[in-house]
Amino acid sequence: MKTMKQNMTERNKSILKQAFKTIFEENQIDELTVAEFFSKDYQQWVDGHQLDYQGFLQHLKAQRQKIATISIEFKSVVAEKNKVATIHQVEAITQKGNPVKGKVIAHFTFENDKIISCEELTFFTEAKEEDRDLGSVR
Repeated sequence: MKTMKQNMTERNKSILKQAFKTIFEENQIDELTVAEFFSKDYQQWVDGHQLDYQGFLQHLKAQRQKIATISIEFKSVVAEKNKVATIHQVEAITQKGNPVKGKVIAHFTFENDKIISCEELTFFTEAKEEDRDLGSVR
């Protein structure tokens, strides 16, 4: 049984990292691609805002309109059963050329190999005031 749980936790970590690479770094935000990684029942709580699946899709599109490039480096990824917690560093350049740097602490829940929820806090270490909503912009 322990091996099955270890396999599930490793699989969830892998799915999460691939989702971030595909959606954020490779800019594949079409609904079919997002649906490969996220449940249609997805709920997200970020910096005091709640998004459902459709709100999350709107967020991805609005975020992409503001960001020219983005890179994400996972500093810590811890998994247990169907939960994955991360601390990741985000560096981006906005369409206006503004640098954005931040640290994100997030807790993800998986169901049927898809992300079904995320609770997230974003702390910007460098960002203009107009860019400080990138974690929740819609």
